Amino acid sequence: MYYQDYLRSYKPDELQPIDDDNPLAAAAIPGRTEAYRALGGAADDEHELQRIVDKAGDLAGRILTDLIRSLRPPIDALLEQGHTEEAAARAEQELLAPAALLDRWLDTAAIDAGTHPAWHVEAAEAYRLAERWEEALRLYNRLLRATPNLTAASFGKAECLFGMGDSDVEAFGLYKEVSSVNEYFWLSHLRMLEILSHSNRHTSKIAPEIQRLRQKDPDLGGERYRRKFERLEGEHSGTPR
Repeated sequence: MYYQDYLRSYKPDELQPIDDDNPLAAAAIPGRTEAYRALGGAADDEHELQRIVDKAGDLAGRILTDLIRSLRPPIDALLEQGHTEEAAARAEQELLAPAALLDRWLDTAAIDAGTHPAWHVEAAEAYRLAERWEEALRLYNRLLRATPNLTAASFGKAECLFGMGDSDVEAFGLYKEVSSVNEYFWLSHLRMLEILSHSNRHTSKIAPEIQRLRQKDPDLGGERYRRKFERLEGEHSGTPR
């Protein structure tokens, strides 16, 4: 309740335009976004976040990007623990509003993806974590047109295609492209095997590949991935295809 009162105590006309000559107004922004974080991104307070952005001017991109990043750790932790559905639900509740605002601001301000890729990446990642595949895919495609070698965009696009159940061949190719990157190694290899499994292609390679991955790490990348690898291994051990 304290944070809710703190957030609602601000009035939009109290926040002056942000510029180098007005440091006090600039200093008020982080406190207000901190209150939004404490509220867990409650839908009732999305209008207040919009008013913050309206008053922030050119700082809106940085403010929203920082806000999204600050909200991500608990969601990432849920994913690492294998709680995929809970992570998606929390991302929808907390990340969707700032992601949509950032997305709209990037369009309105005509911010090029090649000039500020990090802002586009954060909006796309927030959409992806909330399983808003089409919105995320639009931003990932924009990023890849501007910066074709951006691995975060390639991986994110692959996750969107996989989540939508479309374009297995393209998704497989993107996962293979980023599978050597440490950050994406385990999920990319898991996804490639899942694609082989549900497309019923080259399934005889699934169990041997998991055995090879187990030599790299007996825990198969940890709790987030191990059970899914083990399920695939059980389903395809000794398959003749």
